[in-house]
This record gives sequence, structure tokens and C-alpha cells, in this order.
Amino acid sequence: MIKLQRTTEYALLALKHILKSNQLPGSPSVSAREIAEAYHLPFEITAKTLQRLRDQRVIRSTQGVKGGYRLNSDLKVLGLGEFLTMIEGEQALVGCVSAESPCEYTMGCSLKPVMNALHKKIMSFLNTMSVEDLIRDALIEEKNKGKSTRLDETNFVTRAKQDALSQHSLRLFSEGEN
Repeated sequence: MIKLQRTTEYALLALKHILKSNQLPGSPSVSAREIAEAYHLPFEITAKTLQRLRDQRVIRSTQGVKGGYRLNSDLKVLGLGEFLTMIEGEQALVGCVSAESPCEYTMGCSLKPVMNALHKKIMSFLNTMSVEDLIRDALIEEKNKGKSTRLDETNFVTRAKQDALSQHSLRLFSEGEN
């Protein structure tokens, strides 16, 4: 269904690391190399991902010996849908929802309004979760598991949120049948 790009996973891991490292007043900035090494990520992609987050003003950077990255915005108010669009660009379930790729079947297809409505509902749902919610859940999971840092072991969504998504999906599906 919806698949996050690797860059988005790196961005979430980087924000998790920065949030965890910046919890104490006076804590040092975090370098791209530190994040890449902590999660076994390619340095160049990590650095570019951090630059994108900086360009979007999610984090700020400082130069110099003690330079690195710190949070610049409140992750509690940054919705997951907005974050995904920020990192991956505008996404759509099907091509006809995207303004950038017009549908080649416009004349004989009546699904565009339905797909647009579905897209809006999914984005609305994703924006009910903040980026900080996901990161806090990952930090709790990490603490409970015992400091796992492997990318494929990191669980960004709690069971409750997965259940809510399933229930929401079923409700959307049921509404579509009526």
C-alpha cells in the first residue's frame, strides 16, 4: 500500500537520534557521521537527508568544531503526512490524484473523485499522528527492547496506532461499499 522511501526512514532515524541527544540543556549538536555510524547508514545519504531537513527548517546546523545538528521546530506539531510530503514530495495512491501526472483514462474513468477522496482521508489520518509521536514510540520501543539500532528492527508505530489504522481502513472500505 504505502511504502516509505529509504530517505524517509533515514530522516526519522536522524530525528530520533537528535531528539534523544538534545534532551538535556547544553547537550552537544549531533554530526551526520555520528548518526550514520549509530544506525549503520551510508554517510552521504544521511548527510543529504540532514541537509533536506535543515532546508525545511526542521533542524538547524552549526558549523565548526562543535558543529552539527539540533532540532529547530516542534515535532509535536509536524504531522506525519506533512513530513512525508516534505521528504518524499507529493505522493498519490494512483496517478490521477497527482496534479503532476494527468490521467490518461480521464474520458472513460469515473474513479478520480473516489481516489481523490481516499487520498484526502489517508493524508488526514496520517496528519493525526505527529512525527514526535512516532519518534517517542520508537524510543520507548528501543528502551523496552534494549537499545536496538538496526534499521529493520526499529518499530515506528505502536500497536495501538496500527490497530487504529486498520479500523480506519475498514471504515473507509465499508463506506466505499455503501
